[in-house]
Amino acid sequence: DRGIIPDDYIELQLGTFNDGRQAFVFGVNPLGIQADGSLVEGTAIQRRPGDGGNDRSGGREQADMSPDFVWDSRGRLTDFGYELEVRIPFKSLRYQRGDPQTGAVQIIRKSAASGREDTWTPVSRAAASFLGQAQITPDPRSSVFFQEKRPFFLDGIEYFSTPSQLIYTRRVVAPIAAAKFTGRTRGVRFGFMSAVDDKIAGRVGGNPVYNLLRIQRDVGKQSRIGLAYTDRIDGADYNRVAQIDSRVLFGGVYALSGNAAISRTRAEGAATTAPSWSINFSRTGRHLGWQLTSRGFDPDFRASSGFIARGNLAQVGFRPSLIGYGKRGALVERFSASLNMDLLWAYRDLFDGKKSLERKFHPGTSWTLRGGWTIGLSVLLENFSVDRSLYQDYAVAVPRAGGAVDTIPFPSRALPDLPNYDLSVSFDTPQIGGFKANGFIIYGQDENFFEWSSGTIWFGRGGLAFRPNDRLRFDGNLSFRSYHRKTDGTFVGSTWIPRLKTEYQVSRAVFLRLVGEYTADRRSDLRDDGRTNAPILIRDPGDGIYKRSLATATTSNRLRVDWLFSYQPTPGTVFFAGYGSRLDELDAFAFRRLTRLADGFFTKFSYLFRL
Repeated sequence: DRGIIPDDYIELQLGTFNDGRQAFVFGVNPLGIQADGSLVEGTAIQRRPGDGGNDRSGGREQADMSPDFVWDSRGRLTDFGYELEVRIPFKSLRYQRGDPQTGAVQIIRKSAASGREDTWTPVSRAAASFLGQAQITPDPRSSVFFQEKRPFFLDGIEYFSTPSQLIYTRRVVAPIAAAKFTGRTRGVRFGFMSAVDDKIAGRVGGNPVYNLLRIQRDVGKQSRIGLAYTDRIDGADYNRVAQIDSRVLFGGVYALSGNAAISRTRAEGAATTAPSWSINFSRTGRHLGWQLTSRGFDPDFRASSGFIARGNLAQVGFRPSLIGYGKRGALVERFSASLNMDLLWAYRDLFDGKKSLERKFHPGTSWTLRGGWTIGLSVLLENFSVDRSLYQDYAVAVPRAGGAVDTIPFPSRALPDLPNYDLSVSFDTPQIGGFKANGFIIYGQDENFFEWSSGTIWFGRGGLAFRPNDRLRFDGNLSFRSYHRKTDGTFVGSTWIPRLKTEYQVSRAVFLRLVGEYTADRRSDLRDDGRTNAPILIRDPGDGIYKRSLATATTSNRLRVDWLFSYQPTPGTVFFAGYGSRLDELDAFAFRRLTRLADGFFTKFSYLFRL
């Protein structure tokens, strides 16, 4: 549970294979509440809000908190701070072959009051590997990633990690049967999984079958080379992907990684073969860092067993950064200046010498102040060309003399480039009097995806956490976006999502949670803004006819309330009981005449037998 992250906590990293590449991660807060996961360097992305994007010189890769291990923890508050006890059974971990066993340990203490991290062994930011030193977006074109939380798939998940997420076990929707085999020998790590899915996940009425294979070989002290193969078989249809990848560390601060993959897909009798690739070259220095990236996904590349946020793209990016440090206790303890430059093409346009779809230039700065305050400032200078695939079902009803109307599809018309000028401000506070806040806001001229025109946007998120005592926690946040037309200032659309979570740790074993979330979404009648101003039509997928009714104003106001009771006397033995309700109303945030849409109850009980 990442719920301990806003608290003081101790993080224990165990490198049982002593390779400086991967570690098991165990975190405990002062009450003994747990968080656990695994970290495989080179497969995660470091992000620091306010640095204008990725900052590989100041941050460190974060663990995948999906796994759930079996272990015990206990904590207590004292007059001078807090004490923790942790017991991790050997059988909860994996080890290298051979005797004697040699491993590595790192201990990290995070202070909520100051925001600082202290490590047991000396750690330099000027290094490409953190583990090696321990001795052990609003864009409708991108998919949303959800963590895996099912115990069978979480066990040994680190063996299936790939830098391009070609293996994403949530693609197996409702497995009927599954088997998995993982291991390590002579510097080679391997994992194989096979699963038969329920018919509801198939297209042809049968049971989809998944086969996932991942092999990695250590090279030298901190480098590696890997292979991955996946296939998904659905009747006569299939998707097969093969990939080779590698990560090489050299010079202490340099890392070169890359992968190349090819997919073979058969659907409805037709088969296609397509490539994908990526290259990343970075320098992680104490004062100077940079990252040079390039990646591409052919429009026919498919990864039915993996996760690709956005396909049909080719991208080149360069992100240099400068970092300075003040003395401990100085007003400014850390300062960074970064510059993110990105060019993005539709995949084949790059090789045909055509103009890029997106051109981004993001200078940014970040200050870490005394006491744990962080402030970030970025300027977003962009220029977008239209991605016509987004508007293939759009048309404009242009009136003619005599009352007739011409229906003109969007893709057949000349559409302008859109220049964007935005300012982004972010902040993060230490914990003061039990309160902690963070957030960011973006304001400026940006693309209005609803109508492909320039708009004035507000986009952001704010969060406020309150810890009145060691057992009770309140977390509230607000996410929002708002669009107005640049031409005349009229309203286009908005989304407001406030969320409040209350948690109470009755005892070490008993836990209560109540969550309320409201989504208010509004959109005006769409028009061909800034050009003909004629009404927009959208093609009905059912009958293929362009209809005005699909582009007129919409309103949706939904409230969701969930509560959970959890009893976990020992790791692996749990009882859950919960209830959730979804409601709808006509007027946003009126909380009158709420109409119940759905209710759900659930219980779960599991008992772990230890032999």
